[in-house]
Amino acid sequence: MVYVDQLFRQASSNAQAYVVGKRHSHKWCHLWADSVDELIKFALALGLKRGWLQNESGRFPHFDLVPTYRQRAIANGAVEMAFRDWYLNNRRAELVVGQKQPITQQSQNAG
Repeated sequence: MVYVDQLFRQASSNAQAYVVGKRHSHKWCHLWADSVDELIKFALALGLKRGWLQNESGRFPHFDLVPTYRQRAIANGAVEMAFRDWYLNNRRAELVVGQKQPITQQSQNAG
């Protein structure tokens, strides 16, 4: 599954990103997925470049989206979710069943 979080305002320290951000009042959000392959496939379908993938720490592969791309992502099936909620669901799944998969509503009700 692919996700977007809420828009936030932040001016980038990267010169190119700053110029892009300025055109959108420095509003951004994150686009991420349950797997890197799924994320890249979805991002390419949106028209993003693979080189825009951010994963410096190796812990949170994502793309930064301006508002227009966020709207496109949602129209193409991305789920709106706070990153914190997604992280906590994944962390709970990791602790309970030893795997890095989000706990779905259905699986919570099954147990």
